[in-house]
Amino acid sequence: MSKRRLPGSSGNTPGKTAPKKSADESTENDDKNPTRSSRRSLFSSSTQNISAQTTVTAHSEEWTRQELAALVEYVALYWEGAHTDGWPSIKTPSFWENCSKAIVDATGLPKRTGSSCRTRVLKHLKKKLSLSEAEEYYGVNYFKTSTPTVPQSPQTVEDFTLSPLFRASPSIKRLRNESPLGEAIPQFLSLFKGQMSSKMQFQLVNHLFKLMIEQKHGLSFLHFLHGDCMEVVTNGILALHKAGKENIVYQLAHVFGKNKMDMQRMPFGLIDYNVRFC
Repeated sequence: MSKRRLPGSSGNTPGKTAPKKSADESTENDDKNPTRSSRRSLFSSSTQNISAQTTVTAHSEEWTRQELAALVEYVALYWEGAHTDGWPSIKTPSFWENCSKAIVDATGLPKRTGSSCRTRVLKHLKKKLSLSEAEEYYGVNYFKTSTPTVPQSPQTVEDFTLSPLFRASPSIKRLRNESPLGEAIPQFLSLFKGQMSSKMQFQLVNHLFKLMIEQKHGLSFLHFLHGDCMEVVTNGILALHKAGKENIVYQLAHVFGKNKMDMQRMPFGLIDYNVRFC
């Protein structure tokens, strides 16, 4: 008759493999002995997990509308082929790296890589919009619409109203060299007609118009004029032209400018009432 086997003891029986520790026991021992190395500690550290998640998120977040507007503006300003209304496919690292830095300076958001900027252009923007359509869609503004509240020198006003992207030029030192007007004006007109989008042209002309008004008539009149005066007046005259009417906007301005109508009597009051409350 075979002898009945006794159950193994829980102690350190010679020749017997030590029992495996549970996860709770392992964690408890690791906490008691922090210098002890453990594979599990590499993955259980909450600080490291958060750091890893942050790293992934910083590179995988969707582009904001503000970033996309800055990207479109940079391409329109500094890509030599912008006048074709297309998108750059160049692989020049310096172009795209400078683009990523410009976006950070303009938005204050975490930096994108140069390759990320190029990918966003080629695989997203290029498939949906032309460059000029992207300018309109993302509301690109090359000049700030706000007006300074205190008188400033012309150079200060210009720096104040220019978009931050104008400071991102890869050749900013060369651009700041003074050129004779005889060379600068023809070059400007050539760029205006041949390489600027219609949106850039309109914003530039409006910007120059406001600079001229501020210098000639002061800030008080500039505020009275309204920042979108040129656009509103142009659209109004365009509507008259399409309807086959006379340009009464110009004629009315001519009457007021020549003091041909007493503004304290009729019919000015009637005109004023109908225009403001129609």
